[in-house]
Amino acid sequence: MAVNCPFCQYPNFADATKCRRCGKALPKMCPSCGHPVADGATFCATCGTIFEKDKVDPETYKTKSLRRRSYDDERRQNEEQERADAVEQFKPKLHRLKKCPECWHNISEEAAFCPYCGTRFDQELPPDTPPTPSVSVRQPGEKPKLAEPEKGSPKAAAEKLVARTAPGKPPAPVAGKKPAAKPKAAAKPAPTPAPGKMPTPPTPVPSKAAAPPTPIAAGRVFDPEMLYLVPGAYPHPAGGPAKLETRGFRLARTPVTCAQYKTFCDQTGHAPPPDWFDGAPLPEKENHPVILVSLADALAYCVWAGRRLPTSTEWAIAYNGRTLRAYPWGDDAAAAKVTTAESGAITTTPVQAQTDDAGPFGHVDLVGNVRQWIFDPDPEAMPPLPGELPAGKFGLAGASWTDPIWLAARGRVDFINDPKFFGYMLGFRCASDA
Repeated sequence: MAVNCPFCQYPNFADATKCRRCGKALPKMCPSCGHPVADGATFCATCGTIFEKDKVDPETYKTKSLRRRSYDDERRQNEEQERADAVEQFKPKLHRLKKCPECWHNISEEAAFCPYCGTRFDQELPPDTPPTPSVSVRQPGEKPKLAEPEKGSPKAAAEKLVARTAPGKPPAPVAGKKPAAKPKAAAKPAPTPAPGKMPTPPTPVPSKAAAPPTPIAAGRVFDPEMLYLVPGAYPHPAGGPAKLETRGFRLARTPVTCAQYKTFCDQTGHAPPPDWFDGAPLPEKENHPVILVSLADALAYCVWAGRRLPTSTEWAIAYNGRTLRAYPWGDDAAAAKVTTAESGAITTTPVQAQTDDAGPFGHVDLVGNVRQWIFDPDPEAMPPLPGELPAGKFGLAGASWTDPIWLAARGRVDFINDPKFFGYMLGFRCASDA
């Protein structure tokens, strides 16, 4: 049974004495109702459970309960309310927008000036004030104004025409006619080779687009994001004679970024994450891993992309390779720079920002940045109905920018029971069959 920390509400194991997130000591919990009790308490003041019956007279504290609901129902309702309150605090403040009358940008309705062109709305401008020259003041649908014909005597117009067509200057373009194309220079004849010598063929220039992808150790690249892991038997993270068998699969080099997820939302109409503003990720975060996605959101993206979520076995193989180790780069946690709680990061970092944390097959961000969804489907379950999640076990792998680095040691996966869980530390990456 998981125990929520009363200080940060992070779930911990039942026998834990310290919170694995904030590090504070966990108080003593009642084994019946799970509420915290004092260290020297002999009974629970919430449900009345007696801990040391030899020190307490049950007849003295016997009372008649007037509750109509069981303690399990009340505890379940309290947990659902706490979960709902935790979700509410992640919803950002919604701002109403308006159009700037000068540059036509979206700005806040409460703004006193436009941050793009500097137009102030608390004071009226003179009617002869020219528009800002750095932006276009033409509104959508408005046709550009044509230049008026020059006024003046015919002699002045003729002098201007002569000045425009003077030698050494190109003729001015005439409205409604395309400018004459410049005559092409005559092609130079090929040099005639000397008698008795064969002409030297030109050196071919390699095309960058046709260059083959860079090979990866113990794997090969199918496309710029997916890496192939060869079939075979791999060591089990727990050690011993047990092995992990795989028929070969492909796993994304990096987690799904905000730019990739925005393409999915634009093409399918899927709701964007709640931390985005106006249907787009925050500035300069397009290459960061997408966060605040639930299991249903990750599965919907994988179906749209023709891929799936990795299994716990595939995660362990990509994490350890053919040699057991504490971390993808070795046993020393400080040998690689990763975005975890030890780094003091205040948010996520762009994918592939660190290259020394790559795993044995070239995958990055297996440790740090975001925790990632893992799904083990049930092969004997019936196909899911429309709107339902497939049957199986799902969990979280890796460590995020708010977690300690040991949370991801040896490819550990924490299975959970809440498929609607999401947070600022949670993302995902895609996998597919070979």
